[in-house]
Amino acid sequence: MFLGCAMLAGCTAESPAPEHIATFSEVIEVAIQEAVAGGAGETQLTILRQAQEDGSLTIEDTRAAARSAVDCMNASGFSATYGEQKDDSGLIVPEYTAGFDAGQDISGIDRCDQQEFFWVNMVYQTQPSAVEKTDARLAQQAPVIRKCMEDNGYTTDPSSSPRDLARHASKVAQESNGAVDCLTEAGISGF
Repeated sequence: MFLGCAMLAGCTAESPAPEHIATFSEVIEVAIQEAVAGGAGETQLTILRQAQEDGSLTIEDTRAAARSAVDCMNASGFSATYGEQKDDSGLIVPEYTAGFDAGQDISGIDRCDQQEFFWVNMVYQTQPSAVEKTDARLAQQAPVIRKCMEDNGYTTDPSSSPRDLARHASKVAQESNGAVDCLTEAGISGF
C-alpha cells in the first residue's frame, strides 16, 4: 500500500529570467560543472556532454534521463512511473511519479533524481529554445495579463517586457493570496 507519492521533473525548472537569454554554451557549461560537483551519474554526464557537443539537449535524451531516474527508483524499492506533460508554451516536459510506503526513507528518490536526471531536466527547460518558446507564449498573452491587471486596479508599465509583466502579475497573485491571478486568467501556469 502506497502512503505517499512524490512527483518531480514535471516541476518546471524556471530560469532566473535573465535580462538576456543565456547562450546554450553558457547553460550547459554551468550545468556540467554543477552535475560533476553534485554527484551526477555517468549516464547523465554523458547526455550533458553530448548535448554540449551538439549545441542543444533533445527531448529524446531528456526522456532517457527521466526513465533512468525511474529505473533507479524502482531498483531502490520505490514504485516510480514515467510520464510527460506539456507546458503552456507547448514544450513537452518529461516527469516521474514515485510512490513510497510509510516509514520508507525517501532520500533515495532525491538520490536517483540527482544521479540520473536533475541537470538534464534543468538544461532542457532553460536552454535558449525553451526560453524563447516561453517568451513567445508570454508575448502572445501579454494583452490579456495587462487587461486583467488594470481591470483589478493594478498599474502596469506599457514599456515593460512580457516577462516583466508576468513577473509583476505573479507577485500580485502571491500578495493577494490568489485573489488576483492574471496569469491563470491568461492561461499561463508555472511561471
